[in-house]
Amino acid sequence: MYIVKCSKCGYVFYRGEKIPNLFRIYSSVGGKCPRCGAEIDWVPKGVAVSRKDKCST
Repeated sequence: MYIVKCSKCGYVFYRGEKIPNLFRIYSSVGGKCPRCGAEIDWVPKGVAVSRKDKCST
């Protein structure tokens, strides 16, 4: 799962299984976080990767 969120307040711009188009997210919110008003960029400044193992049955 991919999650794109504001680095200032944690507002979630996108959560889903497909790789997000960061420029579309940026354009849809006008370059600012709708919650805290922080300016955002469509080029990621930091990336966090975590692995979640699926339960096998």
